Amino acid sequence: ILATSLVASSFNIPPLTYQTSMAATKENNVEQNKSVTDLSKYETNQIIVVYKKDSNATEEKTLKIASLDATKEANAEVDELTDNSVVLSLESEETLEEAIEVFSNDSRVEYIQPNYIYHALDTNSSVSDSLNQNTDYAKQWALNNDGTQNYEDYDYETLLSSGKNYGYSTSKYPTIQINAKEDVDIDLPEAWTALQDSSKATGTREAVVAFVDTGVMYDHTDLADAMWTNDAELNGQSGVDDDNNGYIDDVYGWNFYDSGSYSWFASSESAARPGFDYGDWFNSNSSSNGNNTYYNANSSIEDSHGTHGAGSVAAVNNSEGTVGIGANANVKIMSVKTLGGNDGTGTTESVVKGIQYAIDNGANIVNLSLGGEEDDETLRSVIKDNPNIL
Repeated sequence: ILATSLVASSFNIPPLTYQTSMAATKENNVEQNKSVTDLSKYETNQIIVVYKKDSNATEEKTLKIASLDATKEANAEVDELTDNSVVLSLESEETLEEAIEVFSNDSRVEYIQPNYIYHALDTNSSVSDSLNQNTDYAKQWALNNDGTQNYEDYDYETLLSSGKNYGYSTSKYPTIQINAKEDVDIDLPEAWTALQDSSKATGTREAVVAFVDTGVMYDHTDLADAMWTNDAELNGQSGVDDDNNGYIDDVYGWNFYDSGSYSWFASSESAARPGFDYGDWFNSNSSSNGNNTYYNANSSIEDSHGTHGAGSVAAVNNSEGTVGIGANANVKIMSVKTLGGNDGTGTTESVVKGIQYAIDNGANIVNLSLGGEEDDETLRSVIKDNPNIL
C-alpha cells in the first residue's frame, strides 16, 4: 500500500484512483488472456472456438468466419461442440497456426483453446484386478478394514521419487509389503446401518451416476442389475432413435470416445505406469456421431478403469465379487465412454459431449475420474453452467 501511494503521488494521481485503474487493467487482461495462443499447447491439429453468445457467428459455425482461404476450408472439418462452440480439425500445423492467429483476433470469438487430452487417473491395481478376478468383499479394506488384509504392491512413492526409467517391465518395479491397520476405512457397514435406522432415509429414490470415463462392462455379474437403462431404446426398435434424443440405440449410455478423429503419442513417462503397455501412436478414427459400443470386449485394459469405478459405486450386494458403496440404495450407472485406447485417453470434445449427454438424459451425478495438465476453459464452463448436477 505504501509503495502504491508513493508511485501514485509522484505522478500526482490519487492512490485510490490508481489502484482502481490497476484493478480494471488486470480484469481486462484476464479477459484477453482467455484464448490459448501458444502453439505448443496444441497436441493435435484441432482448435476449439467459442463464440460470444450474442454474436451472429454462432449461426454459421463455419471456417468462413475466420476468412481462411477456400482450400484450407475445404480440407478442414467442423464439429459442433455446444450451442456456441465448435471443434475445428485442420489439415496441418501451418493451417492451425494461421487459424489461431485469425480467430484470436476475431471480435465475434469469446476465446479459443486446444482440444486438450485427458487421461484416466491411476487406481490401485490390486483392488482393480479384484473386480475381474471375482474376489470377495474381504479385500475391500477401504470399506471395512478388519486388520487382516496383507499383500505386496508396487512401491509407488519410491517409483515416482527415484527418477529412474523402469521401462516396460513391471518386474523391475520396487515393491512394498502392505499391512492393513484395523478400522482405517470409511465405516461402510456402520453407514448402511445408520441409513436403514434413520427416519431421513431416502427410500427408493433413484440416483443416476454417469461415469464419464472409459466404458463400463454393463453385463458384468456385479453390474448388470445396477445399470441405468434408456427404456425407450431398450424396448424400442433396433436401429431407430426411439426417444428422439439424437442417439440411436443408446440403451446404457453412449460412446463419445469414438467421436471425431485424433491421434497422440504415449510418452516414455507414461510408459513407466504399472500395468499398461505404451510407446506407440494411439488413434481414434470414427464417425463424428460416436456409437453405442459401451466397452471393448476384446481388451482387458481399455475399459477396466470405468468398470472398476462403477463397481466401487454400485456393484450389487450378492455372494460374488465386490460390493459397491451404494449397493443397498437405488443407484444406477450410466455408461458415458469418453476415454479409451490402451492408455485411457480422451479430449475436451469427448468429455464435454459426455457431460452434456449425461445431463440431458437424467443423470444426477457425473463422475469425472480423469485428469489433464491445462486450465480448460470449455470444460470449466460446462460444469459451471450446470449447477444442479453434482
